[in-house]
Amino acid sequence: MAKTIVKIVTGKHVVATGIFLALIAGLLLTPGAANAMGGKAALKSPDQIVADLKTRLNLTDEQTEQVRPIIEEHVQKRNAILQSRRAAGGNGGIASLKEDMRKLREDTKTKLQSVLSRSQMDEFRKYMEEQAQAVRERRRGAGAALRSQSNS
Repeated sequence: MAKTIVKIVTGKHVVATGIFLALIAGLLLTPGAANAMGGKAALKSPDQIVADLKTRLNLTDEQTEQVRPIIEEHVQKRNAILQSRRAAGGNGGIASLKEDMRKLREDTKTKLQSVLSRSQMDEFRKYMEEQAQAVRERRRGAGAALRSQSNS
């Protein structure tokens, strides 16, 4: 379907459309759908995130139990934002999506500050940046794949 859409658009818009479609596909894929397609999951479950943080931040058992509901709420809200975008057919724009996700990340950071030490928060920020970089790399790879398909 994406290949068909990209071929409909001509000229300069092909690359922009391909990148936009890759971004949306990367954001909207559920772990199960991504795995079924043979790719890596774009979104982690609350359990996966908590396990990552427990190891990465050396969380105590008490901190882990305090972090878990914060992460569960974050994932629930993230999924609701993405679901509302899907229901709207992608309407609302990328800028709006980015802003909603930025607000959600800031809210989550604020809540975690009451649980984590300063050094753990510093490590959490590094973790979040690494996760964002991984998403950017997946988008670039997907965009390149779409561009090569459009040239076929």
